[in-house]
Amino acid sequence: AELTEALRLCSEVGLARGHLLRELRSASFQSLHKFSDPNLVSLGMSLAKLRMLTSASFEELLAGITDVSALKPASSVALLLTMAWVDGGDAATYEKVAAQVVAATQSLHVGHLCDAAWALAARPIGSSSELAAVCSAAFEQKPSQQR
Repeated sequence: AELTEALRLCSEVGLARGHLLRELRSASFQSLHKFSDPNLVSLGMSLAKLRMLTSASFEELLAGITDVSALKPASSVALLLTMAWVDGGDAATYEKVAAQVVAATQSLHVGHLCDAAWALAARPIGSSSELAAVCSAAFEQKPSQQR
C-alpha cells in the first residue's frame, strides 16, 4: 500500500523520471502478487500518468487482477482510463469494464465521469451509446457547493 501511495503521489505532483521512480516501478513489479485489486489499478494509473507503463507491463499488471467485475465503480473508471492511455488489455476486458462504468454512472461523481468519457472517446467500443450515457450522467449532476 505504501508503494502504491508513493507512486500515486509522484504522479500527482508530476515528478520527472528519475532513479527513485525507476526503483519504485521495479519494486512494484517484483511484488505484484502482494497487491490487492484496487491497489493494482491505482498502481497502473499512477505509472500510466508518469508514462512509465508500457502495454506489455500493463498486460502483466492486468493479469494480476483477480476479478475485474468485483472492482468498485471508481476503480473501474481508473482501470478503463488506464486501458485507454496505454491501449492495453483485450477488447473483451475493455468492453466489460466499460459496461460496469456505464451501469454505475449514477454513483460516480463528475470527475470520474469525465475520466470515463475521455476513455470511451479515446478508445471507442461498438456504438457511441456508452459515451452518450456517461456524458449525459455528467451533465445531469448538480455542481458541488464546495469550492
